[in-house]
Parts: sequence; structure tokens; C-alpha cells
Amino acid sequence: MKRFIAVCILLLSFPVIVGCNKVAVVDPSRLFQESNSGRAAIAYLQRLEKEVKKKSEQARQTLERASNYEAAGELFQKQFQEYQAVIEQEQQKISASMNEQARHAIEVCRKRYGYTIIVSADSAVAYDKRADITHLIIEEMNRYPLPDTPADLPLLFNEKAAPQRQK
Repeated sequence: MKRFIAVCILLLSFPVIVGCNKVAVVDPSRLFQESNSGRAAIAYLQRLEKEVKKKSEQARQTLERASNYEAAGELFQKQFQEYQAVIEQEQQKISASMNEQARHAIEVCRKRYGYTIIVSADSAVAYDKRADITHLIIEEMNRYPLPDTPADLPLLFNEKAAPQRQK
């Protein structure tokens, strides 16, 4: 209901907004899918997920070989919960970092190109594709450094990293 009221207000005030201001639209999903930071974050989370699956499989195999199945089952459950917590924590950190980077890029572009209002494409009822400035935001985001991600995933799981080969 609140969303409907907000849309009605937006539609009723749109002629006033458009007449007085320069309006643009940005597609947030494209920011995360097409920016260098978004791609790096997705690749990192995929590596993390793969590592968790590997560790879960190792723990499952240990559980199957255990003589004290109940104690091993509890340990497996505890490890699984820890892995889930690590994944959630990393997703939250990356999401916060990406959101901050996107907000900053949007604000920079808003000022640079003289937009008064930039709305999410998800919030717009309809818009002309010429109002979409997602590509400008992505270009701005690509100027920023990639988000920090641990180079060595075992460190996230409080394990010793595999020894590095000497070059």
C-alpha cells in the first residue's frame, strides 16, 4: 500500500519534477554485474562458495568414517555453521563496500552531469531509455580500486594457509 501511494505521488509530481529538473535512471543490478568491482566481488564469492563446498565434503567424509558418529555429527554441524557465518559475513562486507562505491559514483555523476534526481530503474514505473545513465555510473565505478578480498581463503576459516612455493 505504501509503495502504491509513493508511486501515485511520484506520477502526480512527475510533470513538475521533469519540468524543473534533470532526471536520470540507473539500473543497480547492472552496476554489480558489469562493473570491475562487481565482477571481482562475484568471482570472490564464487571462490569462497567453492572452498566451503570442498570443506563440507571433507567434513562429511570424516563423519562417515567416525567411530563416534554422534560426536562427529555435532562437530560437522558446528563446522557447517561456522562456514555459513563466514560466507554471510563476507557477503555483508562486500555488499556494504559495493553499495558505498555505487552511492559515491552516483553522486559524482549526478554533480558532474548536472542531474537533480537519479532514481533506481526498479523504482521507476516507466522511463525513456535515454534517461538511463547506468553506463556512466559503471565507468565511474571502474575508476575506483577493487574491493578488498582475502587472497588466501583458508585464512577466513582460521586455518593455516598452504605453504607458498618459492620462485
